[in-house]
Amino acid sequence: MDAGHRAIAGKYLSFTLGFQSFAIEISKVREIIRLTEITHVPRMPRYISGIISLRGRCIPVLDLRIKFALPVERPSYLSSIMVLQISSPSQAIARVGLVVDAIEEVLAISKAEIGTARGEDDFIDSDYLVAITTKNGNLKLLLDIDRLVERDFLLLRNLNTVTQPSL
Repeated sequence: MDAGHRAIAGKYLSFTLGFQSFAIEISKVREIIRLTEITHVPRMPRYISGIISLRGRCIPVLDLRIKFALPVERPSYLSSIMVLQISSPSQAIARVGLVVDAIEEVLAISKAEIGTARGEDDFIDSDYLVAITTKNGNLKLLLDIDRLVERDFLLLRNLNTVTQPSL
């Protein structure tokens, strides 16, 4: 399936990493929390920062700056963790957190506003970048979070099953 056809009209939550804006289908977003201490887990892929405890549940946290090869910067007071529900091709589900520099806004994007992320030359080598849109004069890259984490889904799901001892 052509990547441009995977993006659908609807509501998206936009966020920033550095000076770049991205957006994810709002139906994937479960909550947004303040940036909190992330516990490092050894031998994880570099872009998996570690885990957080959220109401007794372990949530793996991803650093998209590393995944996208963007410069690493110190978090600011606007930095947040977006907790998302992801699914595998077999429809298994898991929760992950994404560290973002700032939450921007909820966008209603029509089909006419969705442009393809691929051209004839297919210069963007990314299955998870599904489309590009312009809203309020700003470019937004629409991401497919399920495709973004597809290779590490089982690892992320297993981190979700870690339980914390009750005190």
